[in-house]
Amino acid sequence: IIPDFEKEENNAPQASADAGGGYMLLCAQDSCARRVSEPEEEAIREYLQDEFGSDVSEAWSPFVVRWARAKLPDGQIVRSLWKEDNMSVLRAARHIKVGASIYPRPLLLIVVQIDGEDNPRFAEILFFMILHVEGEERYVGLATFIGPPEEHLLKLSSSMYWTFQHLRDADIRVIELTSIVSCVTMAPDSQYQTYRTDGSHLDRWFLMQEPGAKLASWTG
Repeated sequence: IIPDFEKEENNAPQASADAGGGYMLLCAQDSCARRVSEPEEEAIREYLQDEFGSDVSEAWSPFVVRWARAKLPDGQIVRSLWKEDNMSVLRAARHIKVGASIYPRPLLLIVVQIDGEDNPRFAEILFFMILHVEGEERYVGLATFIGPPEEHLLKLSSSMYWTFQHLRDADIRVIELTSIVSCVTMAPDSQYQTYRTDGSHLDRWFLMQEPGAKLASWTG
């Protein structure tokens, strides 16, 4: 299956929000603010506390207007789990690289560079949103993260076999839209269970393409 790295025209679509630097939020979007789930609320409050302090975090009302897609500076379109979950199985661009259903189709993840972390991470976008706080607009995504690659197998395969466990609700974070580097595709990893069956084989995925220069730090 070929991931849907479709590119759009330079003209901004009518239903869009320009985040600057070549990043843009694209429809669909909620018609009104809607309440988020408890794990999502916890992640957003943690982000607000880190960025603005506990008073802002505690005062925030857990309702957001969700956006379905984002455009990256290179023209790639990142799709979120919201709105894409019930669409064609040929749509792979629902995931991000940088993370409780097992999906029987490839995931398109984003690569995210998190401040304070040396290595990029992989994640799946739940939805995008604009947070309005103290006169600021923050263009962000809510993402569930993929665990790090299994380093022994990575070294054993000369950096050819990248296998990961999806962390789902165990690691949900708010990420800045501008921290998204690119998209990559992952597929269900059935061969890992021949190596281990200790629970780490559950919800396992492997990278379907060459990792590229952005992930060179994983392997030195």
